[in-house]
Amino acid sequence: MSICIPPDVFETYLYRNSKFILVKDVKHTPSMFHYTIWYVEQYIRDIFELTPEVLSDFKKFIEEIKFLCLFENERMYFTYPPTIHSIHLHILPITYISHRPLNEQYDFNDIHKILYG
Repeated sequence: MSICIPPDVFETYLYRNSKFILVKDVKHTPSMFHYTIWYVEQYIRDIFELTPEVLSDFKKFIEEIKFLCLFENERMYFTYPPTIHSIHLHILPITYISHRPLNEQYDFNDIHKILYG
C-alpha cells in the first residue's frame, strides 16, 4: 500500500490516526496553506473506489484535526485523474486557483452526491 504514497508522507506528517495522515503538501508556502489528507487504512486508487463509509471516515478525521487550527476558509477537493494513484484530499484556501481544469477537481462536500446520487 505505501508504495503508492510518497514516503515523506509517513516521515513528515502533522497528525495521524489509524486511517489517515495529515501533511503539509510540498506546495505549502508561508503565504498559502496547502495540506493533504492521505487514506492509509487500505489502498484506494482514485475517487471511483471511494465508498460511503470511507467518505464518512474522511469527515470524522476532518473534525478530529480541527483542534490544530491549521486552516480556515478552505476548499477541499480530490483530483481525477490523480497525479498520485492513492486517494488523498487537498485542503487549500478558498481563493486558491488551481492549475488543474475544473473538471478534474471534485469538491469534498459534493463527492458523495457525484458518486452516489
